[in-house]
Amino acid sequence: MKKQKKLIIILSLAFALMLALYFAVVQPLVNREEPKEPPLSVDEGEGLYHNIRLLYDKIEREDIKTIEVHNSDGDYSFVRSDPSKRSSDFVIQEGERIYFLPEYDYEKISEIVVAVGTTYVREKIISETVTEEIFAEYGLSLADDPAYFRVETFDGESFKVYIGEKTITDGGFYMRREGVASVYVSQSTTVGNAVNAKPEYYVKPLLTRVFTTHGHYYTKDFTVWRKITDVNETLHRDDAVQFEFYEINGDGTKGELRAASMDLRDAQVAIKDAFEGKKIGDGDFSFVRKFDANYEDKTLAGRSVEYTVTRITGIDRLEICLNYLNTDERSLFQAGDIYAITDPREKRSYVPNTSMYMTVLEGIEALEGIEVVEFGLTSEKMAEYGLGEFKIYYESPEAIKSAANDNDVTISNYIMNMLYVSEKQQDGSYYAGSLLFDIIARVDGEIFDYLYEPFSSWVTDRPFSISINDVSEMKFDFGYADADETHTFLLSHTVNNKKTVLSKVTHKESSKAVNVSAFRQLFMDLLSMYYSGDYEGEKDASEIVSKKENSVLTLTVTLKNSETRTIDFCPYSERQMLVN
Repeated sequence: MKKQKKLIIILSLAFALMLALYFAVVQPLVNREEPKEPPLSVDEGEGLYHNIRLLYDKIEREDIKTIEVHNSDGDYSFVRSDPSKRSSDFVIQEGERIYFLPEYDYEKISEIVVAVGTTYVREKIISETVTEEIFAEYGLSLADDPAYFRVETFDGESFKVYIGEKTITDGGFYMRREGVASVYVSQSTTVGNAVNAKPEYYVKPLLTRVFTTHGHYYTKDFTVWRKITDVNETLHRDDAVQFEFYEINGDGTKGELRAASMDLRDAQVAIKDAFEGKKIGDGDFSFVRKFDANYEDKTLAGRSVEYTVTRITGIDRLEICLNYLNTDERSLFQAGDIYAITDPREKRSYVPNTSMYMTVLEGIEALEGIEVVEFGLTSEKMAEYGLGEFKIYYESPEAIKSAANDNDVTISNYIMNMLYVSEKQQDGSYYAGSLLFDIIARVDGEIFDYLYEPFSSWVTDRPFSISINDVSEMKFDFGYADADETHTFLLSHTVNNKKTVLSKVTHKESSKAVNVSAFRQLFMDLLSMYYSGDYEGEKDASEIVSKKENSVLTLTVTLKNSETRTIDFCPYSERQMLVN
């Protein structure tokens, strides 16, 4: 008990000592106020914000009317999209042209707006004898045409600031305010980098847009052209032709030599006939074009004008036609797909490679490049970046309304766009111009690599993706060795419990019944057949398959709706056939 009392007394004394130390030492330290930093002394015209020097008083965003920028690349300005509203967005103006682009990068625009509104200064190099020679040491001599910005407020105030060289530590830029004989150092590189940027820096490199959710699924008329300059290429009625020409005046004299392009698909028959079969480099032939009475050029309205082509300079060859099919157009051969792909040369429709075309169509939902390199699709800029080696046209829905049929919808309006794409660059990227957004951007290579894929890549590798219950007849026409014979099978179907089933197969030539299970196995074998790749033989593939004597089997499938598909098989290599 004595030991417990002794311990209690010791602990009580220790606690009392700690309490005395807290009130004598710790509490005064905690409650002690830090000495306040004296306010920074600034000169007349300068500003102060959070005790940091500014080149001039802080300007709030809503008070900024315009920001004029000058740098080594030229001049442009940020102006209000609605000059009467302080809350309206900033847009870019070059000269007299204002770009009302749909995809400004407002995060980057905010950087320059904040930077010119709050011009933080890390250091001021004070001198009452600063001369142009001294300014030149910092890249600020007016004779050297330094970059600058001029900010104007809605209240009529204006401040002009020159941006010189970066500091040695790259932590800021030297600055000079108009009318002040001092050199300043910016607190960061933000203002200098923003003012030295090209106007394209402030625009998102967005080239395409599908205007509604899942709109890419209903994109229509996805079409690709490729520019051809090979003199051996022959023109077709589906090509777009580039040529030089002159007009034949009424008195028979020649007009001025000019260049033009024309899509022969939409041309008058006389024009198609004049160009068809010609080759690149051909010339010295004429055609007559009849202009409608309502033609926009009133000097040509209602006239028939004769033109002489002096030289064909190139062809835009139609390579891929991917078409959205509505409910009435769809075929059982599409096997549920809502697209068909057409070979422009053969005029034949194929079931497309679902993985291929959906990946491509998803890619146009919001196709964004690496950077914008130019505003405006002028002919000079397009030539500079090699645009037009490929052209991509598509239409995407602006609005979609669900229909009772899950496979179709009601689309109120389509938005049209054309992309002009360069050849692949050495670094693997492409240049692309968007007609809809009127910009040219550099684009990552993987986005457009499908442009170099052969036509066969767009076609399904399973030619029999169809239910046997939709087939009414299958005809096998053999033509190899001594087996020159035909076997036709007629399929009958019944409906049990609301399900269609194959109930009977008849061999047409002998009128004999065929075992249904065995025929199903034959059909399954056909379903398992797939395309393994493109023909790579020495002979021309089209020449081989066009000759009937080369066919060992012609298979004709007829659907219950009377639609047919015919496939020819020609010998190629072991366990492989050349399929037409």
